[in-house]
Amino acid sequence: MAHVHLAHPLAAGPRFELGYFIPIGESVDTTLYADLNAKGYNGLGTTVRYLPSQDVKIGELDAYAVHDEGAKREQWRYQYRHAQDNLPGGFRGVVDVQDYSDLDFFRRWARDPRLHTLSNIYSSAYLTRNRPGYSINLLTDRRDIVLGHADPDDQNSPILKQRFQQLPSLQLRMYPQRVLGSPLYFSLESSASHLQTTGLINGPEASYFRSDIFPTVSLQLRTPPWFSIKPQLSVRETYYSSSLSEASCEASASSRSLTPETGRNAVAWRLPKVMVPVLSSSSVFTSPAASTARPDIASTLCCTRRSMPAMPMAEMSAPMVVGMRHTSSAMSTGIGISVPA
Repeated sequence: MAHVHLAHPLAAGPRFELGYFIPIGESVDTTLYADLNAKGYNGLGTTVRYLPSQDVKIGELDAYAVHDEGAKREQWRYQYRHAQDNLPGGFRGVVDVQDYSDLDFFRRWARDPRLHTLSNIYSSAYLTRNRPGYSINLLTDRRDIVLGHADPDDQNSPILKQRFQQLPSLQLRMYPQRVLGSPLYFSLESSASHLQTTGLINGPEASYFRSDIFPTVSLQLRTPPWFSIKPQLSVRETYYSSSLSEASCEASASSRSLTPETGRNAVAWRLPKVMVPVLSSSSVFTSPAASTARPDIASTLCCTRRSMPAMPMAEMSAPMVVGMRHTSSAMSTGIGISVPA
């Protein structure tokens, strides 16, 4: 099946678009298309779609290349998406990657209105396995923030781009489980990541490792319908293989790289909490130390009261201290104390 369309982009003038659809069996098809332009902006592309089994939920490849007569070079873009269930080991896999040789060019050339509001280019791929007691995720992703050409008047000038990557990140979460038939319940959140940042305008480039472990022990108590108390003890420790010190900040002005130093630890503690439902109201009290740049101790107390019978309330994660140069965020429930290393 053929398709013909006449388009008129503002920059390159009118172009003649051709498309040809080809079915390949019962589960695969492709579309070939070509663009012809009087000014030399000629392009070729293809879209391939496949669903070979019920486990494959998404399968699509979209690729396109066009000759940029103004810059005298080829411009390209691609996007690949794949989602599949029931992989070996009970995993589910999802891939969604895309990239553009020059995002500003395709904003002028393509007829996709989404490109005009696209602030970054995000790609990711992950494997996940969910079970009643735990979940495992293996994630890798990349986020490019495109700032445009170094010289806006020269389309051949380098493209300024900030890139943030996780290569990869392993996450393990254990849901609350009863400990040996006792009223105690144990849960865990943990992760280990390799993080990279490049192309920063202000600040150094970095490549470092981060690990985080957050175990929680809670106690289930029998209480009247109008009263709820749940003692809970949580400890969080975060480790960084490199840190940003005053010396590395000064050195980054010339080297633009993160100076590896002794790993930094960040620890956060949470004490038991009490929730007493009486009336529908809430109050939060935060110590003055919580708003300082480098708090020695920061604590927050939050009490929630309501008149209806007590119901299980979703827990919020404890604050994560990311280093001595960051403040810890205040907790929204319970009594919390965060102590930076």
